[in-house]
Amino acid sequence: MTSPLRVLSALACATLTAITVTTVSYAAPVTSRAADSPAPCVSGEQEGRSESSVDDGEIRFTEATKYDAIRKHAHQVWQAGPHGLCLPATDTDEDKAGYAHTIALVSVDRTVEYREESADAGGALVSAVTILQPLKGTPPKQMTVGQSVLQAGGGYAMTKPAYLPLEPGHRYVVGIVPDSDYGDGWVWFATAADSDPAAATARWTRAVARQIAPHPDPACTDLVVTPTPAR
Repeated sequence: MTSPLRVLSALACATLTAITVTTVSYAAPVTSRAADSPAPCVSGEQEGRSESSVDDGEIRFTEATKYDAIRKHAHQVWQAGPHGLCLPATDTDEDKAGYAHTIALVSVDRTVEYREESADAGGALVSAVTILQPLKGTPPKQMTVGQSVLQAGGGYAMTKPAYLPLEPGHRYVVGIVPDSDYGDGWVWFATAADSDPAAATARWTRAVARQIAPHPDPACTDLVVTPTPAR
């Protein structure tokens, strides 16, 4: 029969051996391996211009999206006079009234066309409207205007609270800026006027009276550049 003392001695020896092996294992230096080399490009292939965000050392955008119409108009704003990457401020009615060339109560006669400028869910809606009451500017009695819209459930959804899609048979107060690509102009804002045309026109008459001259959106931090006059 094995004595208890011998059993305890064997257990102690085994425990010491395990601790020693474990300690040596953790203390062993870790050999670092060289970093993997980057994967080589596919031989003979080159990135196309429309697949790159940087062409010829310049950041460009060439793919179509549902924001093409908005981006196009922003580009026109940026190119005109003092410019930068900031659109004019549109937070208040006074800001909107200051930038729009024409403001009027209108009725929408018909949808002229919808231009799907990309495979995404939006594009430009072109509408024929009748001017019921001019509030700023001297617009013609009939106008054709474009606006950016999103498609939703077989119709069009607003992109902002003060930018309603123009639907035939309804009345709106709209602010318009010149843009010959869409007929007589581009809708800068559109608010409902069906339920109370008098209140709607009073709202924008006040805005026109207190309109603020166009200025960059204060939330935008891009530099505004004044072009050097040509000599």
